[in-house]
Amino acid sequence: RRYTRSADLRPLGGGDHRSVNASPGNVLVTDPATGLTTPGWAIPAGATSFPLRPGDFRAGEVNLTGLRDGMDLLPHQTRHSLYLAGGQELGGRFELDGELRYAHRTSDSASLASTATITINAANPYFASPNGSKSHQIAYSFLDQLGNVRAESEVESLGAAIGLKAQLWSDWRLEAYGAYARELTRSSTQGSVNSLFLREAVGAIADNPGTRFRTSVDGWFNPYGANSRAVLDFVGSGYSRQRYEGQTWSLNAQADGRLMEVPGGDIRLALGVHARRESFDQRTESFTSTAVPNISRPPTYTRDVAAAFAELRVPLVGD
Repeated sequence: RRYTRSADLRPLGGGDHRSVNASPGNVLVTDPATGLTTPGWAIPAGATSFPLRPGDFRAGEVNLTGLRDGMDLLPHQTRHSLYLAGGQELGGRFELDGELRYAHRTSDSASLASTATITINAANPYFASPNGSKSHQIAYSFLDQLGNVRAESEVESLGAAIGLKAQLWSDWRLEAYGAYARELTRSSTQGSVNSLFLREAVGAIADNPGTRFRTSVDGWFNPYGANSRAVLDFVGSGYSRQRYEGQTWSLNAQADGRLMEVPGGDIRLALGVHARRESFDQRTESFTSTAVPNISRPPTYTRDVAAAFAELRVPLVGD
């Protein structure tokens, strides 16, 4: 649709919401009065000869890219679900029933493309300056080089309950049920930029012995034009993964019936108990700014709840 296809809404009467983190990018300059950076030169598109010459940069022009370009408006989803329920009388005084629920959902979508403000200097053989500076910052989008980050998720839920109804002595009745529920959520992103690897590939920091990448062998990242597959695979190897699991166990029971008869009517008693345990576990893994994945697993959180009640009904005046 036109209003979601582009961040430039001027044809529809709106504003231009595209970003200066673009592809190709923009060389930034710092305003000495405010300290803020703004685009000073646009990097030309389609360059094939490097390093660029000062006259190749387009002074006073700005490249723009929509931050949501290529992004899916709605994810592709697959859902499966199952529901079972049943009941059975046992000997006329007991009744057993239960149910089972299961659901599974997966989704996949193109998310936002990675962006960065890249610092580059003469250590990079592709470095070029439009004004003779020794280093520059470039507002950059990886949309054309790496494409959109892929976002995936999987949600699995299970619920089960079993109940018992019993006619005890006299008119006493018992009702009890137990239940269990579990929900497991996994989500991940793939193809995002690892900022540490980007700094290494662009030459802002020396080759890291903790990585497999060597600029002398694999090449340098070129923010002015196309890059090799080896460089892009290294820079775009960032990912994140999350796993969340919640579980609940519960047990409920109550009984009621007549204790005795008095002139005002029947004295009745009701008793009940409830117990519940809840747990939550999470695990996250991030590989977007470090040489090795950063794994976090806080302790499993649990909570126990218990309750009981008693209610006595004593009629003082009969009908």
